[in-house]
Formats: sequence, structure tokens, C-alpha cells
Amino acid sequence: MLVPRLLFVGVTVIFLDGTLCRACTQSLAKGKPAYQSSTLYSKYPASNAVDAERLNNFEVRVGTTYVDNSSFTQYKLCASYPGVAPVGNTCLSCGSPLRGRYVLIIKVGSDDSYLQLCEVEVHDGALCRGCTQNLAKGKPAYQSSTIILELVRLAASLAVDGNYDDSMYHLSCTHTDLGQGQWWLVDLLRTERVAGVIITNRGDCCSDRLNNFEVRVGTTYVDNSSFTQYKLCASYPGVAPVGNMSLSCVTTSTTFKRVAAGARATLVPMSTLNVGSRTECSISCLQNWKCVAINVLCAGNDQCVCELLPSTAQSGDLQADTGYDYYEDNCLETV
Repeated sequence: MLVPRLLFVGVTVIFLDGTLCRACTQSLAKGKPAYQSSTLYSKYPASNAVDAERLNNFEVRVGTTYVDNSSFTQYKLCASYPGVAPVGNTCLSCGSPLRGRYVLIIKVGSDDSYLQLCEVEVHDGALCRGCTQNLAKGKPAYQSSTIILELVRLAASLAVDGNYDDSMYHLSCTHTDLGQGQWWLVDLLRTERVAGVIITNRGDCCSDRLNNFEVRVGTTYVDNSSFTQYKLCASYPGVAPVGNMSLSCVTTSTTFKRVAAGARATLVPMSTLNVGSRTECSISCLQNWKCVAINVLCAGNDQCVCELLPSTAQSGDLQADTGYDYYEDNCLETV
């Protein structure tokens, strides 16, 4: 019997399967909730393929147990994607890093639709390939249904095989049948810290099928009824754009900070996040191309306020701010 460890993970969903050859999976349950799942350790990429518009209106959830799809309601929501996902990679990050063993991608809405994935990555840190370990690669994956293309089952495992080809007709992508509430699930085999997901939409055709979805994280799985208990990482309304898309499990709010330089004072925009550690704040900065420094104030119990300081700010002036107990320049941990 497997005894999962509790860790934090990040999820990267890319609808491709690792290598630069094309192959996809597809699910079969027409008129029934379609899902896909996989066992992961941290981050996973997902890619979209041929009929790209079929990847749309879905969720990513994380859980710690799995029995059948009725348990999906208990999975935590990591992120949701409304609309059609773009061709290529899409990154989805949880509103805040989540702890869980199972990462779920589920379609939302009452309309019948498909769910297709070419590769899914789950990460516990920065949402970029090579920055952190892809926890999803090679892990058990499941989905609500599976279609057969050219005598080949477009199984859920095709989204975690390391092949990043975005053509379903090269048998590198997963695909469900037409139906409501279709989902894909990956089992990380242990509880991990989930920071977000990166999704790559199909590039051969039908990219608008990736739309209106959520990413959720949970610790248990019995059946899809448990998905409602999964924590929401991120959601995407509408059709996903062509190319790569990142969704982070980080809730942000835009604020303005007064930066004084001698007799000069200006207001600069910045993002304020609620995170669990300085490391999370630093990772968020690395994921934001405008961020050059951070201010962090922690109140204990893994609760910290993180300020992402933009490139327009003078880091020397911001470092003098006494309202925070930690400062990091350019996310290089220079205090």
C-alpha cells in the first residue's frame, strides 16, 4: 500500500508529450463527464494538439487520494480556464501554492465538449522548463474517457510522457470524447506543493477546444464526486490563446506604492500577494517579467505578505522601506 508524503507542488500543463514528435491521447465517454488523471511528483507540462479548440473550459485540481471520479469534488481547485486554450504551451498557476497528491484538469459548463491534452507538467516552483523538476512526468494519469485514433488509444498517460509534440495525429496527445464536465487527473504519488501549471495547446488544429477550465488540487480520490472538495488553483474563462499559457496558484491584487528619491516622490504599481514563505514570493517574482525586487512581511503560521516591485521602481529606495522585514533585489536573495 502506498503511503503518500505531504509536500507542496506546482503544476505545469502543456498539451504535448515531451519529445519533438507528434502523438496525442483522446478520451471516449460520449455524453458523460470526461476526465484524465495522472500520478505526479511536482510540476507537469500539458500540450494541445490537432483539434486544438477541443481543449477548453476546464479546471485543474489537486487531491491526496483516489478511488474513482466521485472523489474529485473533494479535490482543491488550482486553476480554471474559461474558453479555448491556445495552440502551444499554457501555464496555469494556483492562486497560492497547494498541498496535494492529485492534480485535476476538468472542463466546466453544461455544454458537451472534448478535453484534449498533449503534455502536462506539474511544478513546485517557477513555471518554466528546467527551473524545477517536472513532477508529473511518467506518473499515473487518468481521464473520464478515451478515444481511439488509428487503432491507438489516446490515453491520459500521453500527457505525462515527456513528448511535447502538439499534433494529436502524431499520437502524442490525450483526448476525451464529447461530453459535459470532462476531466483529466494525474497522481503525484505523494502530497506535493503545487505552485501552478503550464499548458500547451494543440497546434495542428481545433485549438479553441481548450476553454473554460479549472485547475484543482486534492489529497484524496474516490471518484469525480470528490472534485468539489479540491482546492482551486486557477481558472480560465473563455478560449485559451495559441501558444504557451501559465496559470499560477497565487492570488494577487494591484496596489500603488510611493517611492521617494530625495525630493522626488512617485507612485509605482505593484502586485501584493498572500504567500506562505519568502521562497514563494521570490518564485512569484521570477515568474513576473516586470518584477525586479520583493518586500516580504511574515506574521507566522506560514502567512506572508509579498510585494512584487516593478522595473519602474528604484530598488535602493524600496529597500529603505521599514514596513517589511525582508528585502530581495532582483530575486537573487540579496538582503
